[in-house]
Amino acid sequence: MNKLAPLIDGTTIINFTFMGKLFKRYLKSSLVIAATLFVAGMVFYVAQENFYWTSISFSDATVDNSDAGLRNLSSMLGEKKGGLRATDILNLRSSIDFNRKVAEQLISSEFFNQLRFDLSILGNSGESAKALRKKCNDNEKCLIEVLVKRLPKFYQISDKDRSGVNFVLEVKALDVLTANVLLKVIAKSVLDSRIDVVRLSLKDQEKMNTNILVNKKKEVDVTSFYETQEERDRLDNEMKEIQAKVDHQLNVLTTLQDNLSSAEANYQHSKSISSKTIDNDEVDVELRRKQLRDKIEKLNADLVALEDVSANPSEADKEIIAQFKAEISAAKKKLRSLGKASASANTRQFVELNKEKVQSKEMEYRVLKDQMANAKQLYDELVLKKKDVLGRKIKTDQNLEILKPSIEFIKNLEMKIEQMKLLSVTVGPDVRFDSYAATPEPAKKISLIVLAGCLFILEFFVLIFYLSFRYFLDSHIYDESDIHSISPQLKIIGNGPRYE
Repeated sequence: MNKLAPLIDGTTIINFTFMGKLFKRYLKSSLVIAATLFVAGMVFYVAQENFYWTSISFSDATVDNSDAGLRNLSSMLGEKKGGLRATDILNLRSSIDFNRKVAEQLISSEFFNQLRFDLSILGNSGESAKALRKKCNDNEKCLIEVLVKRLPKFYQISDKDRSGVNFVLEVKALDVLTANVLLKVIAKSVLDSRIDVVRLSLKDQEKMNTNILVNKKKEVDVTSFYETQEERDRLDNEMKEIQAKVDHQLNVLTTLQDNLSSAEANYQHSKSISSKTIDNDEVDVELRRKQLRDKIEKLNADLVALEDVSANPSEADKEIIAQFKAEISAAKKKLRSLGKASASANTRQFVELNKEKVQSKEMEYRVLKDQMANAKQLYDELVLKKKDVLGRKIKTDQNLEILKPSIEFIKNLEMKIEQMKLLSVTVGPDVRFDSYAATPEPAKKISLIVLAGCLFILEFFVLIFYLSFRYFLDSHIYDESDIHSISPQLKIIGNGPRYE
């Protein structure tokens, strides 16, 4: 108990001052222990086989400005999407399914038999793929199970800047070939895995939208909508035809109205003329005038003919000529005595001459009037038919407006489903790898700095243990403190002589 007291300090637990004193006391053996541990650490460091590290960066393509198609995929489909989740990427390393896919691709690689799948700290312990194949008796299932357990030791996926956007795939292996092949295969597996995730998401959305579509179609009678739409189109065509007929019939009515007005005016005018009072005596005088004018005209004609025939008239001819002239003179004298023709005589003559024309105009007026009545009746029928068709069209349009939002929703949903089917075939991954990977660099599994730190800590505790143990076993007295620790009751009165 007395020897233990100097080793303990109330503040630092270990009395480092006393330990320093013991280190000097047992200097040679302490240095031997420290040197032995140092040499063992260096031997251990040198004995480690070199590992080759390589890495490649990749990022979330949904937030990459150079890939607007993937970034806007969700908005195209009308789906909300927050982008790639970092945990989905970081958890790939612990996914058995993912590691199984990597193992399957490695086995199918042409370099598989040359790869080494052991990460022992000491050198010359790398187990080749050929040895693993032999160990499994060429059983591919067994080989896959072995690789699935070992693969997570060869790589890691990290989000070093903790942005959830940029990631790094790091691979370590015992040789350059294994490192490069593993990096290439794992990167490809990451891409394939993300494509599967995107496709699965699209399939889930497609299934959900398909269920919504089926339920919506049960609520809405789509067949009835299309039949109503066909009815509306038919009514539109019928409306156009009726409107064309109405316009044509209106033009016919306008033309007939103009013709009827003109015929009515002519008929009324002719009717008013034919109904005028005529003086019959004046008419008889006019008839005698006409007879006298005809007689004079006939006598003049005979006279001219006779004079033309007889260039040298005989006495008989002369008498005939004189007689003609006398008759002409007497007729003219009588005509003058009757005086000029009056209006009554002219009117009677006009009425007599145009009597058939008046009857014709009356007939024309009556025909046009009948045509006008028929045209007006047809026009009224067309207007009523137009009103009926218009009423049915308005009712049909109202029915369509009620169904239209649901039908538009169904159409958009069908289009979205088709887009999802197309995208599920053509969609790419939602991550983008850099074009070049880091060149594999050799390194030790335990670096020199880490080893030095471990050696320092190990030597510190070993020396503390050694010095404490040596101090307890040592019965020699080296100074006054040793006397006090052995016999605290003894009083020191002085130092004895030194003999050399």
